Amino acid sequence: MAQRVVRALALRFHLEEQGAMQRAQTADVPAYLCYLRGRKFFFEYRRRSIEFALQTFQRAIDHDPRYALAYAGIADCASPRSGWS
Repeated sequence: MAQRVVRALALRFHLEEQGAMQRAQTADVPAYLCYLRGRKFFFEYRRRSIEFALQTFQRAIDHDPRYALAYAGIADCASPRSGWS
């Protein structure tokens, strides 16, 4: 049953979209390392580590302003921060 659901929900991508998904998100190694460090701290899910993750994602963007995953990391940090006073 689960396999049928997966097949039914499978998305078909145009050739251009498939190529975009296979390309690296960034060629800037320091940006990538900042992103990975940010994810590490984000998943500790403590106030201090979330704040550090936010700063680290921003550093990744400073290295590569087109690095979408770093912007996604900043968005992820916004959710737990909204519940803090």
